Amino acid sequence: MKSVLSFIAILLLACTLLAQTQPSQEKMVEQGFLKLGEAQQRTLVPGTIHVWGVMMKKGQYAALEVIEKSINVVVRIMSPKGTLRRELNMPTQVWGIEKTTWVVESTGIWKIEILPPEAIKRGDYEIKLTALREATKRYQEIVEADSLSHLAAFYKTQDNYNEVEPLIKRSLTIRERILGPNHLDVIENLNGLAEFYMIIGN
Repeated sequence: MKSVLSFIAILLLACTLLAQTQPSQEKMVEQGFLKLGEAQQRTLVPGTIHVWGVMMKKGQYAALEVIEKSINVVVRIMSPKGTLRRELNMPTQVWGIEKTTWVVESTGIWKIEILPPEAIKRGDYEIKLTALREATKRYQEIVEADSLSHLAAFYKTQDNYNEVEPLIKRSLTIRERILGPNHLDVIENLNGLAEFYMIIGN
């Protein structure tokens, strides 16, 4: 468990460092509160950050999905105290799905910030809170696998390939055991491993 916490701590530190490099000139625009299972569609314009609220209780498991329809976006998960808990971004594509899970550490209103990595164009996205329930051991392990995958993705952007493979494999092992070999997240994990091998020429 300590090793898991250390991995997550490293990931959060990396996300914080990335966030500090982002410009802070954007206008914050409140979008209201997310409801479980209810998709919301918005158009993001240059120079703005969309801010969504979610009321959560300590000990809950949360899952979020953001579909990028015509623009690449950065997704930030902020605690009630304003601390960055996670940052997601797939900069290599314009259209994709940003997904994340986490265990709620404190009761209150969590904020989801949506912003473009570069304020150059407007575009559409869809956001949905896909899960909000008690964080059982099973869901805690899912969060662990998710954190490992995000950490591997960060190391890959830094060309730190020695760290990538063991993280992807550990995430894959957890997901196969918890979700089964045919689950979409397991397939995505395998695709990520295959893509990594192509990058390093293996």
